[in-house]
Amino acid sequence: MKDKRILLALFLLLSINAATYTQEIEGRAEEVDIDLNTNTVTSEKGIVLKQSNIKTKVHTMQRDTEAGKAYYRDGMIAQIDNETGKIKIESQEGEATTTGEEAHFYKNFGYLEVAPVTGAEAPNDRVYFGSDHIVYQKEALQIEKAWLTTDFKIINHVHNPKEVGYHIFSNQMLIEPDKQLTIYDSNLYLGKKKVSPIAFPWFRLNIRKNSKVPLFPTWNEKNYFGWQTSWGFLYGTRSSKLKGGFAPKFADNMGLLIGRWETWYDTKKYGMTQVNVTDLLIHSKVHGKKDTTDVIEYEQKHKRYHVETKHDYNGEYGNFHISGISATTSSISSLDDLITKYEVNKEFDNTQGIRGTGVYLKRPGFDKKVSYYSLESDLHGMGKNRDISFQASGKLTSNKKLYTLSTYDSIEDNVFEKKLDNALYTKLALYQDNTAYKLGGYYQYLYDITPGYTQKHNRSRGEDYGFIALDKKNTLGFQYDEIRGDKLRNLELWEKESDAQSLKRNNLLNLPIDYTPVAVSEYSLYQQQNGTLWLGDYNYRNFHIKPSFSTKREEKKLDLVKNEKIVITDNTAINPEIYTEKIGYGRLQQYNRFQNELYTKTRENKGNINLGKENKLNVNVFAGNQKEEIWTREGMIQGEANDVTKIKSESSFYGFDVEKKNIFLGSLGKIALRGDLRQDEYHHSDGSSLRYGLGFHHELSLYEKEDVKVRNNLDIYMQKYRYHGRKEEDKAQNLYTKKDSYQIKDTLSWDTKAVHTQYYGEYQLDKNPIHPSEKKGETVKQKIDFEMAENKKIGFFYEKDDRYTNRAVNTFRNYRDLSKEYYGGTFQYGAHSFAYERKKVDFQFPKMAKEDIGANAFRYSYTWEDKTLGLSYRTGKDRILIHDFHDAKVLDIDNRVYGFHFHKNGDIQHHVYFNYENSHHREGSSKVNLEGSRKNIGHSDEINFSYQYRDTRMREAEYIKYASLETGKAETEVSDQEIRKVKNLLEHRKSMEDPFHLTGIREDAFLFGDGRVNFRFYTSLERNKARYEKTHNLTDSLQKIKGSVYYTYHRYGLGYSFEENAGWLQNNSKYSWKKKNREHQISLYGKAGRPSESWKVKTYAKFYENLLDKVNEDRKHKKALDGIGIEIGKEFDFFEWSVLYERKYSLTARDYEWRVGLQFTLLTFPDNAIFSIGANKSSHKIRPKTQFMESVHVENIVDDTLRIKAIM
Repeated sequence: MKDKRILLALFLLLSINAATYTQEIEGRAEEVDIDLNTNTVTSEKGIVLKQSNIKTKVHTMQRDTEAGKAYYRDGMIAQIDNETGKIKIESQEGEATTTGEEAHFYKNFGYLEVAPVTGAEAPNDRVYFGSDHIVYQKEALQIEKAWLTTDFKIINHVHNPKEVGYHIFSNQMLIEPDKQLTIYDSNLYLGKKKVSPIAFPWFRLNIRKNSKVPLFPTWNEKNYFGWQTSWGFLYGTRSSKLKGGFAPKFADNMGLLIGRWETWYDTKKYGMTQVNVTDLLIHSKVHGKKDTTDVIEYEQKHKRYHVETKHDYNGEYGNFHISGISATTSSISSLDDLITKYEVNKEFDNTQGIRGTGVYLKRPGFDKKVSYYSLESDLHGMGKNRDISFQASGKLTSNKKLYTLSTYDSIEDNVFEKKLDNALYTKLALYQDNTAYKLGGYYQYLYDITPGYTQKHNRSRGEDYGFIALDKKNTLGFQYDEIRGDKLRNLELWEKESDAQSLKRNNLLNLPIDYTPVAVSEYSLYQQQNGTLWLGDYNYRNFHIKPSFSTKREEKKLDLVKNEKIVITDNTAINPEIYTEKIGYGRLQQYNRFQNELYTKTRENKGNINLGKENKLNVNVFAGNQKEEIWTREGMIQGEANDVTKIKSESSFYGFDVEKKNIFLGSLGKIALRGDLRQDEYHHSDGSSLRYGLGFHHELSLYEKEDVKVRNNLDIYMQKYRYHGRKEEDKAQNLYTKKDSYQIKDTLSWDTKAVHTQYYGEYQLDKNPIHPSEKKGETVKQKIDFEMAENKKIGFFYEKDDRYTNRAVNTFRNYRDLSKEYYGGTFQYGAHSFAYERKKVDFQFPKMAKEDIGANAFRYSYTWEDKTLGLSYRTGKDRILIHDFHDAKVLDIDNRVYGFHFHKNGDIQHHVYFNYENSHHREGSSKVNLEGSRKNIGHSDEINFSYQYRDTRMREAEYIKYASLETGKAETEVSDQEIRKVKNLLEHRKSMEDPFHLTGIREDAFLFGDGRVNFRFYTSLERNKARYEKTHNLTDSLQKIKGSVYYTYHRYGLGYSFEENAGWLQNNSKYSWKKKNREHQISLYGKAGRPSESWKVKTYAKFYENLLDKVNEDRKHKKALDGIGIEIGKEFDFFEWSVLYERKYSLTARDYEWRVGLQFTLLTFPDNAIFSIGANKSSHKIRPKTQFMESVHVENIVDDTLRIKAIM
């Protein structure tokens, strides 16, 4: 009996394959016919099934319960998904056991996707195969009497492979997913013709993702190694927990190596661990020949290894990734290139030092061990109660000096680019946190190789740790936190210079920093220790009683780092051009000159008993002791570390705080009252002090109607000291850090239907408790905001902070030595936004010196649709006058920055940045005698410009172009139907696939590029004003030129970068203009013609010149050229012939070498040429070269800003 109905494929799977797997089964079907007598299901449009990583679409299914089999007829499609690429098979019919252990397919055509493994580009990213009989057993496909090809034209000739360019016919082919493809007893056919005597009994290909073990013999020639050959094997299957591979290698110049040794263990539940060994030298050919071998050659060839260890987990608990590399420097390409670069340019043994710095460095050995470690983790929900979490991140190395050198070489100072983080760091945090308790701790380590390069870290060195153990129910436990390191602060505009010369700081290698910092050290020592002991939570009547104990320690040391551009010198009327250094004013040269306290060390131990009553009353009784030591330079212009007054104080104290909350006054709102009292008994003196404070808080609704609400919050606090003691000097010591304080804060909000207004005001007056009539500080803060709508806002703010001090400590002569003023406003109206800010700083030593600082910032932006336009203008001025000097102006700097940016997002993107910076020192001491006139040779201005364009659309012309390339017709002959086909395939591809993506092989074979266009241009020009005034020639006055351009368009790419540095060099008392170094690189890539029949051209050239390198003519000297190469290839459907020429400087030979070759590559395996032949010249000898299953390529130039390979 037949019954037609709509059924879900889930029911079909359960009835036919009930025992196949334990995984969840998914399915769907259109209208079906079910014959219950024969257990047969038929669907004209197909039944789609998904189980584990296998998907199938069938039209007729029949179940034989007695035989334990299911039969498929009238065509079927099967797809097996793997990380290494999917396998898809079309069969006319098949059968499978209901256990899923074995299946047979008849009259088959399929492909194995290899792009994830080989990096091949469509349409050459698949290996096609066919056979009358395929057996699936033990997770492998065994294909009898099979043919195989990478020629994608087979799609049109699936039953006759002799119609395509080539195919390999094998008696048997075995595909083991995530492992290998093996063919036996194979013959090569070119078209219909069998190629004799090319017949091979066995061939094996590695298809395991990320595996680099060669499974068929390979040979080639390589630097250091010479001629080398390798061959290995894999073990373990796709489902094995333990898998790996091993391949020995022999190199005629180096010896016997373990070319590749992989050991991977997949726990299935907790991630995979991998150990990968590459080029481990077992026996070296230079062993025992150290005295007779060139030093560098010996280092490169007597020891070599590269060991990578990692573990990766992504699962229900989050993620965990840890990796480590232990290797010799010669086996890490970036380090090998770095050492080679400096060595060939004679910068290790040059008296000019690295980059002309004068710093001599010993060349790092090529055989030195170096290790790198990285860690990223975010685990949570672990443990029996799912209450354990672990967060971690880290980047460490075993050789900080080598890492410092590599960073010094690669660091960029571009204005617009995102700067890379060069810090070495570790962050670990492990906690168990639930409703009953919290237990755990953390550890943090930081060592920034380039401190102040970015604003990411507010310190350059640090080591912090802490832990907590808390019984939440009983409030019993303890917590401890410790901070050790230093501290940075951001530089203000008036402190920034156009170069790095203002901050004389050296890195770990004693090399001067060569980047313009954005932050400077504030404290060279910054340490804190805080501990808390909770002793429980007890109830007594309506009170909660919580005793606790805490300890606090802090130690800070101000960094007296100097701004080298501030020079304290003076001239005379007789010799106005001769400036001599003046001593006694060192504080004015320091970045942190405004701060008085050079060193602070404090300690406090405190016991507390807190009594709380709901939300009404809070009482805290405390007792403890404290000790403080302060080195102050208050009122002193010298400001050196040994020119300070030391303040020491130690006391025992006790007291209480009490606060009464929520006292309701009816229509007058509610108030809160608080008071505090503290008595200090000072050690080593007969003095004592009493501090008392009173506070008042008032909340009031002044007016409230439906459309109008007015509220006010007022807070007033007063604190005073009374001292008892006989000695005035003890009083000055004990009360030095204390202050009488008067503070008022008010917040007023006014809401109407149209406008929301909020005002905040704060005023604080601090007085000296030693002499209450004298001020210590005065602060004013005011802010008012009006909001008319979401995009209509206006606001103003004003802040002023005055510090009062004594001219000399203990003389009690009060005056204002520091005043900071900060005010401005913002305005937004629809798409328009405007902001203005002004900072003003006055610093003075009466009758001695005065400093005036002013900074302004204007910003405007306009936003519409997906576009944003912005303008900015910033100024920073700083002037220091010393009254007794003949030329009183020791600093007069005027910094100006003009900026513009434009952004357009969407499918077509434009990003434009422009800024102009002018940093001008005007003081007389900044000028030198340059050919009879006084000039500031350090004065420069700089232009930076960046433009980026991206187009991710497919234009109509590009649709026509792709349709022309795919059909082989001229662009004028392409029909509208063919253009629409291209559009549909690109824009609506998902609509033609079912939810399991089980389209036919012919339907999903149409692949091409995404049509994206990228263009980026950057340039930076820095002009030396003194040179320009002398020559009036812009190009001859540029002390720094930097530029780069990267462009990709479909299958074309260009990359170019250039940098040149020049400057004034002093010889005795004379200055001369010299070019220092020059470096540029270019790379070009292009493919023209129909896909898979294209011409490919790829070329590069690299140049580097140390223009200050003066070597003897009798020594071999590397010219500007570092290397040049060109590769030209022609694609023929599925393969490519290419020729290559390259000329590079060899460190070993101390001369240029060249190589030339011809190679044949299957495009499905672009990085492994089938073979290549050629020759090279080294050590004045020309030798023939051959390679098998290895490719030779010219180098790429990569755009690190876009994070893409601009040259493919």
